[in-house]
Amino acid sequence: MCGGIDTLVSQAFGRKDYYLCGVYLNTARLILVVLAVLQTLVLVNCRRIFELLEQPADSAEVAQQYILAVLPGLFLNMQFECLRRFLLVQGVYNPILYILVGSLLLHMCSLYVYLILLDLRIVGVAVATATTYSINFIALTLYVHLKKNLVRRESWHCFDLNSVMQIPRYLRFGLPS
Repeated sequence: MCGGIDTLVSQAFGRKDYYLCGVYLNTARLILVVLAVLQTLVLVNCRRIFELLEQPADSAEVAQQYILAVLPGLFLNMQFECLRRFLLVQGVYNPILYILVGSLLLHMCSLYVYLILLDLRIVGVAVATATTYSINFIALTLYVHLKKNLVRRESWHCFDLNSVMQIPRYLRFGLPS
């Protein structure tokens, strides 16, 4: 669903309509919140879905444990991906790279703690992954917010009615992606 941001923000950025770039970012975020709710409704029932598909009960249980632990991170990863694409279209690469490399190193450390020291098994993997997703989103959001000249200020704004009004246009580009 984030694919629509590439096309729409590129067009708006090329026209120097920076406010519209931010509107598309907020539209994508809003759509992703709705999709995250729908995704959550399916994922919290994955054990039943696997059982209906006649998967082994122990596999279904492990999948359920993993999904419940990683779910909060999945939402933040969706938001990170949206912001990442928004920045890439505007030619902002380095902060994304630095944050991802830093979070990779932290991810390896958290895996060691959760798997080796605490012996949390599959839940430890999920918690480490959710933590990494959270760090990525929070770090990039804070960096954009604090680094005043990273993006045009007109493109970094709160939700407004325009974000809601652009949903149909965004879906025309986002759904095929």
